[in-house]
Amino acid sequence: MIKKFGIYLLGEFGTKILSFLMVPLYTSLLLPNEFGLYDYWGTIIGLISAIVGLEFFRTVYTKLLEYKHDVKLTKKYISVAVQFLGVQILVAILVCCILYFIIPEYAVFISLIIGLSMVGSFFSSLARGIEKNSIMATSGIIQTFFTLSATIILLYTTNFQDNVAVLFIGQITGMSVSNIYYFVILNFRLQLFNNLSLKLYTKKTYYQILRFSLPLIPSTISWWVMNVSDRFIIVNYLGDASNGIYAMAYKFPSLLMMINNIIAMVWQDEAILTHKNDDKQKYYTKQLQRFVILQFSALIIFMIGFKIFAPLFLYGDFIQAMNIVPILALSVVFSGVASFYGSFYLSTGRTSGAFSTSVYGAIVNIVFNFTLVQVIGLYAAAISTVLSFMVMAFIRVFEFKKELGIQFPWIATTTGMIAFIGLYFLIY
Repeated sequence: MIKKFGIYLLGEFGTKILSFLMVPLYTSLLLPNEFGLYDYWGTIIGLISAIVGLEFFRTVYTKLLEYKHDVKLTKKYISVAVQFLGVQILVAILVCCILYFIIPEYAVFISLIIGLSMVGSFFSSLARGIEKNSIMATSGIIQTFFTLSATIILLYTTNFQDNVAVLFIGQITGMSVSNIYYFVILNFRLQLFNNLSLKLYTKKTYYQILRFSLPLIPSTISWWVMNVSDRFIIVNYLGDASNGIYAMAYKFPSLLMMINNIIAMVWQDEAILTHKNDDKQKYYTKQLQRFVILQFSALIIFMIGFKIFAPLFLYGDFIQAMNIVPILALSVVFSGVASFYGSFYLSTGRTSGAFSTSVYGAIVNIVFNFTLVQVIGLYAAAISTVLSFMVMAFIRVFEFKKELGIQFPWIATTTGMIAFIGLYFLIY
């Protein structure tokens, strides 16, 4: 578990640090409305990818990890995944045709990103499923490096009139190089695609994966609602410039999201591999307590550090993001708790439970957003995000306390919340 954490940390840290270093460039060269428009379409890309992807590859990863010692089953799941990827690429082409009539200037860019993200999800699920996590970590660093390099070169050395197009081109460049790396390593070094055959495909296997993955789609969409639906409300009520400020504010808690992503990936593996152990209750409770303490400790350190260094990264109108960032950082903590419990839906096979709990959170997010956005502006989006993840996390806390006997660390959580509130009003 520690080795996996180190590998994921290397990949996530490299990726997030490179992205973080781009913030001064964005805030100095881009207008808030330009960054807001790019972020707006980025949220739509995320939604389309979630719907079209059907969470199919997430299920393939789970099955590969669960049956990692069965060569025949491994080949079968990979064969089915390859066929499904072909279907997804055809869907991406169809999406391109539809978008051309809606937003012709960006239709090709958006469709390419959707297609490349599907290919990337396919490769990463295979890498994680066969426990070659270093490949996925390296791929993340490669993607970020080439994305940022292409973006910088285009912004500084060309006469592009559309900076939004530049951001899209940079993203496409990074994703393309990353997927090429994946293919070369998985195909030529690991020979993962050797001996694949249509004979390995069975309708039973296909339906088995779909039955497991389909309940995850509404859950994923609900997570999308809690994380990024704020952008739509902000654009409609406050405008693209406000959305650009909010999107920039969201970039800083990515340092905490990095910790969450690493732990979530490692914990998903661990939960799947240990769910049949007799002593899992004590093990899960111990790991949860460590996780909560780590999250709040990181939050407090982040708040102090951000207050000191924010003026070095935020310029012009983007400085308005400063007081929103800590609230979004708190939402990351509860998002992490919800993700920790979410791993149990995968390990127990009860993926339908992930849907209901995340829907409650999404409803809370939308209701509070619409109610408060015209009263307190961008703060409404940040506060509603915190409340939505709190609701989802605590529903899961009580659900799995009953089912798995996991004890939640209430004292550590209460202490962390008091420290957050006191520090926020003291220095912000």
